[in-house]
Amino acid sequence: MIVTQRKKIPWHWAILMVMPAFGNTFVETMSNVALPYTIKKYNSIPVLITFLGSLSILFSIVVSPYVAWKSDRIWTRFGRRKPFLMVGWFGLAFSLLFVPNAPNLVLLAMCIASFQFFWDLTFLGPYEPLLNEVVPVQQRGRASTIRMGFANLAMLIFSLVLFKKFDHEQVHFTFGRYGALTLPIRGEELIYWFGAASVFIFGLYFLFGVKETPVPAKEPATFSFKNFFGGMFADRQSMKIYLLVFASVALNMSLAQLAPLMITEQFHYTKATFGNISGILIIAKLICVLPIGLLLADRFDRLTLFGFGIACSTIHPLMYWIYIHFFAPAGIPPVKAILIIDGFGALADLIGNISIQPLFFDFVPRHRYGSVYAGVIFVRGLVKMAVVNGVGAWVTIHARIFHLPKKEWDYSSGLLYIFLVGLLACAGVIYFARERRRGRIIEHARIEQPQAPENESAVATLAQ
Repeated sequence: MIVTQRKKIPWHWAILMVMPAFGNTFVETMSNVALPYTIKKYNSIPVLITFLGSLSILFSIVVSPYVAWKSDRIWTRFGRRKPFLMVGWFGLAFSLLFVPNAPNLVLLAMCIASFQFFWDLTFLGPYEPLLNEVVPVQQRGRASTIRMGFANLAMLIFSLVLFKKFDHEQVHFTFGRYGALTLPIRGEELIYWFGAASVFIFGLYFLFGVKETPVPAKEPATFSFKNFFGGMFADRQSMKIYLLVFASVALNMSLAQLAPLMITEQFHYTKATFGNISGILIIAKLICVLPIGLLLADRFDRLTLFGFGIACSTIHPLMYWIYIHFFAPAGIPPVKAILIIDGFGALADLIGNISIQPLFFDFVPRHRYGSVYAGVIFVRGLVKMAVVNGVGAWVTIHARIFHLPKKEWDYSSGLLYIFLVGLLACAGVIYFARERRRGRIIEHARIEQPQAPENESAVATLAQ
């Protein structure tokens, strides 16, 4: 049984706690890559595709912050974070079952809204505070790197195995001389149902395998806008933390739902080729890049690593756009060039992400994890809603300005928009680093380590 509030934990606890990253990343990848093709059955306008795909961001502004805030202020016999996780994960699994068979755009939009509501209720709500209550500060960097390993495994399975089957009316797998397997479902159904199954399994494990230790509530429990927003924006340090939130959005920003369309429609590669490109990059990350992350995590200053990652990540889209428009034959990059350029971007994102996941909580007192993380979610949602829909609007307006033929889009123009957002993020990180250097930002995680039980028998009792 995994329990919270330990000074040091066994590494298998940390591994089990970060495993839900597999389900989270699979759903996110599915939403970014498969969902646009599901939507395109009824609509092909970029700005509408990105809007439907970003409904999750809307819920992350409204739902997720309240749930994270409230999870600091309640206690039930199941804990304070777990009840929200159970409702969210089981609701997400149920909602995903209906997405591939929606008969029209209206019902599809309702299915998308449902699964993204429950997705935000969990992964963008109480999951992060619970994870950081289990994993102590000195183990968080390596746990974050292991977490990225599970995330990349989810993307690998999606890209090399499942996405290639998207258009198949019957799913067929061959296992060499060991035989073959045919499933009586469509490839599109397999993708969404696999995501539902993975989330359901993690929900079951957390229900029976994780136990929360009570923490006295030090914040007002009654909801009011004053208590809610006061908890999120109570002090100047919280406001400065939200600069890192903006930078983290910029770090992970991409063409979102337009990225697969750029590969398949603008560059005219097949879905299988897109899956192979993604799969090769993920294998490279698992074999080469993640070991680098394990070497760097918890050994170097997190903010410095994050700053280096965001700087490289800002350069990446500019490099990509310049190559497409000035060096690529007929404006279509060869597969090898895409792998090299995106490989550089993957390394930059990894360096930044192994730092940013635990970095937020380094500057937050334990009793305010939920409240400040609610602010993180709220600000992240506002920023993502603006920048993700900004990509779709940028590509749509670009096509009108340059009079591109109807239904032909230069998706790569969105790379310039991503570069400009990255420049703003770099400025925010530089300011935050200067404030910490001047002693205006306190690292609470280094001050208030979890209290260990008085004797080993107490640990053994809790772990049973």
